[in-house]
Amino acid sequence: MDTPIHKNFKGQLDDEIVICYFRRHWATLIPTFFGILFIPVVLVLMVLYLPFFDAGNWFSATAVVLFFIGLHIFIQRQFLKVFYFYLSTVILTNYRVVEVDKSVFLKDSKIAIELINVQDIEKNQSGFLQTIFNYGSLVIYLSGSPMPNIIKMVPRPEYQYKKINEVKAGVTKVTGMGP
Repeated sequence: MDTPIHKNFKGQLDDEIVICYFRRHWATLIPTFFGILFIPVVLVLMVLYLPFFDAGNWFSATAVVLFFIGLHIFIQRQFLKVFYFYLSTVILTNYRVVEVDKSVFLKDSKIAIELINVQDIEKNQSGFLQTIFNYGSLVIYLSGSPMPNIIKMVPRPEYQYKKINEVKAGVTKVTGMGP
């Protein structure tokens, strides 16, 4: 009897092993958290100034309704950004780097970079914030492609850089490609 093969992500090959995965750095959520903290302030101000609106005036009533509709849309967008953060991942396997870019409703895309096609990898970490919070970007150059793939907001870029190089070195030794 065949043992079932456990898949870690949709599209995983049969003999593919997940080495590690990561999400974007948490610093991408800082504007979202400030937006979420802004919501109670707006609600308190609205409650304080709501008695000054004239309910009999159609313009005031319409402005209040439109304000609450806009506030509702703003709140939904902030929480969708948090979900988007958790749904988008980068997966390193023994054969490829898979960048999964998903959203709750409309987006489901994957970019797979075969490690055998990787010519060079570059780690960029510049600036005060990137150094303090330990994030950066990985630039992956592919053989036969003029444009590199750039993965931004990578947490612990030195670790991810070393891990991809280790796996790539193992792939080139097994396949006989490379130096």
